[in-house]
Amino acid sequence: MEACKSTEEHKETQNSGNMCQPCTFEDKLIEATKYCCDCEELLCTSCVAAHGKFKAFRHHRIVDKTDRDVNSDNTGGVVGPREMCSEHSTEPIKYECVSHNSLICGHCIVEEHGKCNLNILSESAKEFIEGPELKQLQDTLDALSIECDQRKYHSKENMKLLDCSTDKALREIDKFFERVSTYYIERRGQLKVKVAQLKERMQNDLIHSECEYNAIQTTIHTLRQRCTIDKNKSIELFIEARQTKTKLIELKKRISAAEKESRIDEILFKTDPTTETVLRSDHGLGIVCYKSGTLVVTFVRYWLLY
Repeated sequence: MEACKSTEEHKETQNSGNMCQPCTFEDKLIEATKYCCDCEELLCTSCVAAHGKFKAFRHHRIVDKTDRDVNSDNTGGVVGPREMCSEHSTEPIKYECVSHNSLICGHCIVEEHGKCNLNILSESAKEFIEGPELKQLQDTLDALSIECDQRKYHSKENMKLLDCSTDKALREIDKFFERVSTYYIERRGQLKVKVAQLKERMQNDLIHSECEYNAIQTTIHTLRQRCTIDKNKSIELFIEARQTKTKLIELKKRISAAEKESRIDEILFKTDPTTETVLRSDHGLGIVCYKSGTLVVTFVRYWLLY
């Protein structure tokens, strides 16, 4: 009958390598009597008995704990640096669970994988190395390496294409700006010419009306002199007055015509609504965008899916 030891005794005994390792995981301090060369663990009598109940453990080599140093190189152990279990950080990986496609330790079997399809790690490793899976993995890695080289090359090529497309876009912006600037400079000149023409026309009208006013005044002065002849010559005065009245109607028409010519219109500049819309817009001249995928240098993918 095995007895549980105290914690102090456990630490001392465990340090000397005498405790059952599966039991210590469950906080049971039981002295080991045997050693499993495949699991590389010390076992108590109960764990030795339990060992034979599991399919994966039935063919394990069990020796006395005093012989463990002699038998520690058993082929069931892990060769080289050990990978520790992801669930039990102090335990090395010793088995492959085929059912769950995972690598596990002895504690994992006790806890969750007792009924699973299990392989000893050394057997799985041998099958992996001798079978086609390793070659497929190596081929896939080589192909991925080739693809990375291709991608790096095409990235450099695409960088060159990017520089070219950037320079082209900048040239097109400057070219269109010059075109727009030329148009507005020419348009400004046309508008100024139009203003000058309107001014010249109205100036000519004013000059003509001024000349007409002078001519009318001369005529009026002449008529006024004729109306100041001797009153004793009544008949002559009467005739002259009747003629003057007739001429007055014509003079009024001339004055009215001259008045129209002397009128001027204010010269105004009205902005173009379309141009105003452009000035208020965030898209004046144009916009910068990209056409997805047009500059990408493609490549052939060689690697196989693993």
